[in-house]
Amino acid sequence: MFFGVNRSRKIRHFAIAAIFFTGCASSSVVKGNSIGGQIEKEVAALNKSMEHAYRLKAKRVAASGFYYIISHSGRVVFHPQAVLIGADMSSMSFVAAILEQGDGCIEYTVDEKVFIIFFRPIKNNNILCLSIPKEEVTGSYGECADFEL
Repeated sequence: MFFGVNRSRKIRHFAIAAIFFTGCASSSVVKGNSIGGQIEKEVAALNKSMEHAYRLKAKRVAASGFYYIISHSGRVVFHPQAVLIGADMSSMSFVAAILEQGDGCIEYTVDEKVFIIFFRPIKNNNILCLSIPKEEVTGSYGECADFEL
């Protein structure tokens, strides 16, 4: 249904997703087969100390890929856009998929732009996520599930 509550919910989800996927820009691409190693380094650092999350705020992968952390219940624990920290994102389809899978990747479309989200479990039942525009990833990175807003 596109009218009433469902339309309002779709618009709200689109607005939240647009903010959620906004990152800073630089000028590079990354090889898909190197992403797993980069994520594993961050997972190891976070499992030693969650203080490492503060270092992730300015860290970019390729031109605009960025890290964030969600809890097992779908709340944003860490995000470069501080306004999102504490937000309950569990009703968004891509977050629900991340929570269900717990480890892997999904492709997510926002306003005709495709993002790849790689995610791995970390301590305290949290999940580290890396969101990156698909156009910034070259080569193979594995099979990801598809989701659209």
